[in-house]
Amino acid sequence: HQAVCGRMLGASYAMAYEISRLPISAEERLRRYVHAQYKMTLEVMLDDQKVHEMVIVALERDWGVIDKHVDRIHDLLADVIRDGIEAGEFRKQDPVIASRCFGASTVILCHPQMVAQCLAKTNRAMPDDLIDYAIRALK
Repeated sequence: HQAVCGRMLGASYAMAYEISRLPISAEERLRRYVHAQYKMTLEVMLDDQKVHEMVIVALERDWGVIDKHVDRIHDLLADVIRDGIEAGEFRKQDPVIASRCFGASTVILCHPQMVAQCLAKTNRAMPDDLIDYAIRALK
């Protein structure tokens, strides 16, 4: 299970890394990352139930691979936010703290259990609304 989960997280990181290096605004990189991660989570959940279940087991067991992945994603987000600060897109702030807050505010779109539980709920924020809200907090 842990190896499959590790491969899944590796694919997620590779996608995040590619987006973080695109020659577009920091705001658009953050937006694209969260949308892409949400899409990836949905696709795995809907198309590969076995992998989805393995990822959930890893989350429940709090495997170190999950914490390492979260740290790596936060590092990428911090780099993008730092770029946004330097370009004047975002206000001056600690990019490390901002990346953790951004991640926490959008986790409902990335965490497999939360995505599964909230998909059919009509009283939850829609992805675009949540992403806009998280980005506005950086400005």
